Amino acid sequence: MNKKLITLTFLMIIGGLNSILSQQSVASTQYFFFDYLFNPSLSGMKQYNNLNLNYSRQWLGFESSPSQICVGYDFTNNKNKNGFGVSFQNEDQAGSYKQNSLGFNYSKHITLSENTKLSAGFGVIFKQMIGDYTNLILPDQSDPTFNMGRESNGIIDGTFGINYTKNNFRVGISSLNINESKLVTGNNSSNISQFNPFKRQFYLNSSYSIAVKNKVDFYSNALFKLLNKDFFFSSIVILAKIKETFLLGVGNRIYSTTASKQNSVIYNNSTFSFFMGIEKKSLSVTFNYDISNNILFPSSELTLGYKFIETPSRKGSSSLKNIKTRLRIFGKKGHWWDPFF
Repeated sequence: MNKKLITLTFLMIIGGLNSILSQQSVASTQYFFFDYLFNPSLSGMKQYNNLNLNYSRQWLGFESSPSQICVGYDFTNNKNKNGFGVSFQNEDQAGSYKQNSLGFNYSKHITLSENTKLSAGFGVIFKQMIGDYTNLILPDQSDPTFNMGRESNGIIDGTFGINYTKNNFRVGISSLNINESKLVTGNNSSNISQFNPFKRQFYLNSSYSIAVKNKVDFYSNALFKLLNKDFFFSSIVILAKIKETFLLGVGNRIYSTTASKQNSVIYNNSTFSFFMGIEKKSLSVTFNYDISNNILFPSSELTLGYKFIETPSRKGSSSLKNIKTRLRIFGKKGHWWDPFF
């Protein structure tokens, strides 16, 4: 099939759903590795510094299908009172539209009791949109989504979130694109402002972990998003860690829209995910395979992870007062995917 026609077909799809589906802030099925992207208060919540690299590919077997690369690193100080996060995302949609995002987070951790913690955080997001539609043949030349030929625009926006943790339970709320991209620069900034795909978003996240006879650990994660009154997104993931080495799990994601206007697009999709992974010391590899009920082509993701664990200043001492800020290359055995480790 002609690549140009494939690209055109795909772009016509995202043109109709541009404002609600193709610009999802949580496009990854393995978003739990990058939870601080949608809730900055989760930055540095672990006792170790966390580095992850994710690659996802939608619609396997479909030429020029969308892909995404995400690199994230969150870390904390030696007493875990302040958290920081930095991330970079690159989204490539059929080669004709690309989006780069660079984010910086800060969070403040407040210990309420021995097993209870409250955190609040904010972040700044820099987004760059690059489009080249000169080689497309459009049936509607007046379509404002593509008629500019080439575009390169930048947007600065912010995020905010709070989180409550007690023992192995966690719940938080957050908001992304707080300013709704009012600060826009570039050669087509007026068009981006008029057809702004980055609307304000609200999230509710929760997770819980439990150990069974020290052989299997279960971790559940739930995420709900309300972009506006006409859009709903939910994701539920259940993972099992076997003998601190092997990872198996299942997940479900639901996208749903309703018609707010006469020409609005109604869309409903449910995706089922299957996870498998392995951890060796501080290294981890996690893979998932997604199947949707109304999309013929499956999707997949691969995440490579590494954790840096701080070591006590004296042997045999585990007191936080004696922990240095230096990082060791190989960390102790632990739950790489467990946010409460």
